Amino acid sequence: MRYPVNASRDRPVQQQLIQSRPLLAPVSGVNAIDGLAQALPLDAIYAFNMVPAPQGMKVRDGYREWCTNVGTDGIRTIIPYISTLTAEDKLFAAAGDGIYDVTTSSSSPSQVLAFGTANNMSGYGQFVNFINLAGDKFILYCDESNGYQLYTQSTDTWSTIAQGTSAGQINGADPADFVFCMIWKSRVWFVSKDTGEAYYLPVGQVTGTVTKFSFSNKFKYGGHLVGLWNWTVDGGEGVDDYLVALSSAGDVVVYKGTDPDTDIDQRGVYYIGPTPAGRRCAGAFGGELYLLSSYGLIPISKLMSGQVVIDTSILVSRKITPLINVDMAQMRTTLGWEVKLLPTQNLLMVSRPKVSGFDYIQYVQSIDTRGWALYRDFPYDTGDSWNGLFYVGTSDNRVLIHTGTLDNITLADPNSGDEIEWSILSWYSDLDTPAQNKIVQLIRATFTAEKIPNYSVLARYDYDLQEALSIPIPSVPTGDVWDVAIWDSAIWGVGTATSNALSGGSGMGRSVAIALRGTSSAKTVLIRFDVAFTFGNIL
Repeated sequence: MRYPVNASRDRPVQQQLIQSRPLLAPVSGVNAIDGLAQALPLDAIYAFNMVPAPQGMKVRDGYREWCTNVGTDGIRTIIPYISTLTAEDKLFAAAGDGIYDVTTSSSSPSQVLAFGTANNMSGYGQFVNFINLAGDKFILYCDESNGYQLYTQSTDTWSTIAQGTSAGQINGADPADFVFCMIWKSRVWFVSKDTGEAYYLPVGQVTGTVTKFSFSNKFKYGGHLVGLWNWTVDGGEGVDDYLVALSSAGDVVVYKGTDPDTDIDQRGVYYIGPTPAGRRCAGAFGGELYLLSSYGLIPISKLMSGQVVIDTSILVSRKITPLINVDMAQMRTTLGWEVKLLPTQNLLMVSRPKVSGFDYIQYVQSIDTRGWALYRDFPYDTGDSWNGLFYVGTSDNRVLIHTGTLDNITLADPNSGDEIEWSILSWYSDLDTPAQNKIVQLIRATFTAEKIPNYSVLARYDYDLQEALSIPIPSVPTGDVWDVAIWDSAIWGVGTATSNALSGGSGMGRSVAIALRGTSSAKTVLIRFDVAFTFGNIL
């Protein structure tokens, strides 16, 4: 018996023409220091308003107005007061003309202290909360133009401290020259303007006779004393508080002891490079003290261990060091540099001055992944945490709360705001086929989001660093609108959905990166890309 021949058996198997590769979300963050041809699949070339997180790249939080019309010439310091009793908690904001009570949301907050001198430096202050030996509670505040100001909680009043020998005055120095205040070993310390001198009070006092402590002869590179910081560390003999002094030229002097009159030892002198303008170039968070200089952000523990600042591996900001270096070269002498912790966002922030005609930019590091990203279009001049939220002061005299999923929610219209625009460029990959041209056919971006974001995505080839230029239209909410939808038929808890739509690709090159730009109005996290491509010619 004869059987039919299966003609397809003798045909050659056709090679699969379309290949695919996954590209994971770059949770290691922005990398501006390593070569683009290196294999760094979890890094990004840039990430604006998308922050590294354990699950992927999440869109930053938005902001809403808390207070407006807060003084004149911009908000220059946010001053939180946390008392032993919640009912006593206060929030203040220092503008160019004085200090305002912004504890409650308002379009006309009250001024509680008028500055004697209002100029381009007034309101750029330093502050500390303090409780004396009698249990009285205070805020100590100093700035460049008005010296030492004191808030007394029991009377809910602010006052300017004068020089003299009477009660409530400062003897031994002029408090009008005090520009910085801090607490070390239960003593209040002050920095004197444009000098290398500091002054300290007896234990537990906020006024009285001060004693001078000179740092000038310790500063090898010169400059004035910028500030003093308390660094709590276990130095091998148990937990202790070190006193850290920083000069404007970049000298760092570290002391250990209990009593500056009789028992204080110098433990080291280090150099970190010139510091930026202002006195907000350091911050102590989580057992570490971070110092900002023209080199970048440096943890003092690395200096104490004998490492030198020119070794970029010691920098917390290593991956974004070239970006900070450029900014420092252009703006180091301009006020606006700050180092802050944003606990509700789990971020460390380095803010730079606003450049006229350009977007606001802040550098943020995820505490979870240690990856860096950039905030953009976030109107930050200064900020601080109070009662679990992060409050921001702006140049147009507003106090904002950094929260929610929309930007620019106003007091006048609290039910609407602007979608947050974000943009990212992944690291370049040869997709496991080096030196061979690829033609990207399809790209699938996968998100988890409460509302499907609107975005454009495209392939970039051979180290093209341009952003995706098209601006998407606002995304459409997937839930129902309060006060409009019908109660028993509306869907309120839409939860988190997965979005993984396909987009077409174009172009050709040997190495491929994905540029993504979009807007969102709800919690949104980028998880991964999938790339489908065909091969072009060799080289």
